[in-house]
Amino acid sequence: HLEEMLDFVTANGGEDLRHRFIGQTPSIPVAPDADCYRSREIECLAWLSENQRDLSRWLALDDIEYWFSRESPNLHLVNGMTGLTEIDIPAILERLSV
Repeated sequence: HLEEMLDFVTANGGEDLRHRFIGQTPSIPVAPDADCYRSREIECLAWLSENQRDLSRWLALDDIEYWFSRESPNLHLVNGMTGLTEIDIPAILERLSV
């Protein structure tokens, strides 16, 4: 839930970041026997469409490459063990400035 996520990411000094979170992607169910390839990308595209956002200019930070198209230009892959780190920031900023 969005409120739980906000409480988590803004705790311990991050309260000033709360206004930067503008929503959450819909959870699109996948059948138990279905392949999850691109499932997260589809959820991102659904959110962008529902909120009248540019479908060609967005960036997802995720740790599961399989949930996005192969070599997706919209994915910045982070390490699942460490999450987002300072090492990721220059690459993300460069991709956002294009």
